Amino acid sequence: MKDRSLSRIKTVSAILKWLFILAMIVVPVLYVLFWAFNTHVFSKSLGVSVIPSFPVDSLGQEMPAEIRVAGFCVSLIPMIFFIVKALFLVKLFRLYEKGIIFSFDNVRNMRRLGWTMLLWELANPFYQILLTFILSSGNPPGHRYVAVSLNNVDISTTVIAVIIIVVSWIMREGVRLEQQQRLTV
Repeated sequence: MKDRSLSRIKTVSAILKWLFILAMIVVPVLYVLFWAFNTHVFSKSLGVSVIPSFPVDSLGQEMPAEIRVAGFCVSLIPMIFFIVKALFLVKLFRLYEKGIIFSFDNVRNMRRLGWTMLLWELANPFYQILLTFILSSGNPPGHRYVAVSLNNVDISTTVIAVIIIVVSWIMREGVRLEQQQRLTV
């Protein structure tokens, strides 16, 4: 039974590892495509707004090149956070794929994932302010604005990040106890 469970963990971990590697490639490509080409057509073809606090319909006209470049530069912030989180997950699932379930490397990757998630939730409002200001900078005076949104997903992600950090502390103690037990004769 134990071998079957470990085998299942290894298989699922390998799949997840490759999915996160793929996401680390696809997401930056989508960001580049969004900002490089006709942004409103891109958003409507996806059916969702790629920009937080901006519904698809509000991207009804083409943005000037300088606003797209500035928007792309600012959107590097969440893209970098995403890639860092995905990288920690790839490292974690690579260890699980090898059958290494309890190790200090796992604990370190899990803890770093949690802190990165938490840091993103703290940085996200500043990103939203910056991006909405840039996107509305082409508007006439009096019609420029900044927007920040806080929703259930943000709160849930913050709670999950804290839980991941706490679980990493618990796992660290478990790894330490397991190592002590191995050394005890």
